[in-house]
Amino acid sequence: MSKNITLGSLALAEIRAAMHGLKGSRARLVAQGLAAAHDCSASRIYDVTRELRPVRRQRSDKGKRRGDLLAHDGLNRVARLVVEHKLDPDLAVEQAKLEGHTIDVSLGTVRRYLRERGLSRRARRSNVRPFRRWEAAAPGELFQFDISGVKERWVDHKTRRILHVPITEVSENHPNRKLDRVRLWKFTLVDDHSRLKYVRFIGCDKPTSHHVIDFLLETFRELGVPLTLYSDNDAVIVSRRMQRAASILDRAFAESGGFRLLQHMPGNAQASGKVENAHQAVEKFEKLIALKAQTPTLDELNKFTVWLCDRMNWREHRTTGEKPALRWQSRRTVIRVPPPALLDSAFKADEFERKLGADLAISFKGERLQLPRKRPFTDWIGKTLTFVMPPDSDFFVLLGLDGFEYEITRTVARADEAGEFKQPEESTGQRTRKALKSSAKERRTSERGLPVLGFDSEIDASGRPIEFPKQREEMTPERLAEVGPGVVPPSYGGRLFGYWKALELLIDENLLTNSEADRGWLKCIFRGREEVTDMELRAEAEARAPQPTDAVIELLRRA
Repeated sequence: MSKNITLGSLALAEIRAAMHGLKGSRARLVAQGLAAAHDCSASRIYDVTRELRPVRRQRSDKGKRRGDLLAHDGLNRVARLVVEHKLDPDLAVEQAKLEGHTIDVSLGTVRRYLRERGLSRRARRSNVRPFRRWEAAAPGELFQFDISGVKERWVDHKTRRILHVPITEVSENHPNRKLDRVRLWKFTLVDDHSRLKYVRFIGCDKPTSHHVIDFLLETFRELGVPLTLYSDNDAVIVSRRMQRAASILDRAFAESGGFRLLQHMPGNAQASGKVENAHQAVEKFEKLIALKAQTPTLDELNKFTVWLCDRMNWREHRTTGEKPALRWQSRRTVIRVPPPALLDSAFKADEFERKLGADLAISFKGERLQLPRKRPFTDWIGKTLTFVMPPDSDFFVLLGLDGFEYEITRTVARADEAGEFKQPEESTGQRTRKALKSSAKERRTSERGLPVLGFDSEIDASGRPIEFPKQREEMTPERLAEVGPGVVPPSYGGRLFGYWKALELLIDENLLTNSEADRGWLKCIFRGREEVTDMELRAEAEARAPQPTDAVIELLRRA
């Protein structure tokens, strides 16, 4: 940072003598030493000795370029990719080369060309437009109006209390799943001349023309009707219902200048800078909500808003240097306050609910009105919808279940005459069913050989189809003999043996002898059967009590 130091005549003479004829690195070293000695910046040394140092020679190729950003096809494509598609210059150069364009300059040169044309990275991000300040000539001449969502603040439907919901819980990627809470919106109006502010908070899923009408009706009753209402081109502000109210007010105040709606171009927030600044001023005080020991309700929040508007309106404005409330009252202008009946006829409307029938018609005060026979109305057949009917108007408003408003021309429902019957547009459900049933014949032919669940599936013991059968591994006695040598494993169901084979098996296993008693016992086991399993034979032999041998029997006889 350069220092504002006044150099005396002796110091200037010393500096000029030391810097005379120097250039390059030698001049830089001397300038740094002089700057430290005289407590000033090196640039100051260069400034006071500019005419004593040699002038740098210009390059012979200065001004020659290998391509112009607008005239060169490749560079022009790069610039359009950067501006229109918001690509970074490196990606834009690669894309242009991929498309067949020739880029003969380096990436740094491309960035320099963009900076020279006012397309630096900072300029592309900020996109600041030059503008001229403007101001209404008198109070009540122009009101600026805007709607803004309150950050991280929601309203509980049941208790009407203000809830703090962080952006990590509800955002574009994480929609709100609790039906009991709705977003909190800030409706702000500013008088362009005096900067007088009027703010109210409203809780709803999405603002509609109904909310806009209610807010403006309250505002105009207190501040009067301006000559112009200035806002962006939001559909809920420039709706047909609002245009109808504007035409009524324009005819009512025709002698004093009328009334009109005026919108600025989209993407130009500076056009309504006064109301945008009011949004920021209110956001500054919204943090006081968290300090409240008991969470305030929506009604208490609007009472707080009255105090806040009074505070801002009676503090000196930094641009005008006056208090907005005093500036509002200083000029001798007429505040156009219409009678309540005029405002009611301009803004009021009947709001009612009707269940939509299959003929897409509703009844209102003995009149049958027809809705368009197309989607999304055909999707809402059998559902209860909300309608807004302005008096003596050629349209009415349907508050759709998708959150949007639909302005429908007021048409009397009538039956079609013979020969002019037309099928209404199919609903989404009808289109889906029709798409699923299309080409059914071809699908049935291709699916004819496919297995059918329950008919072609294996059934287990529980009666349920086995969709993923396990691989079965059968264990044979031979394999068990291989695993455990010397062991004769029994079969799973048991092997069948005749009488003589069974006697031989049991004798080999030392379960029986070849005595008369054992042979008689074994005959009792067979009991007329030709074969008995080895498992049964072993079980009976092991359960049999020990029997005396033949020698013991002979001794018993002799005794």
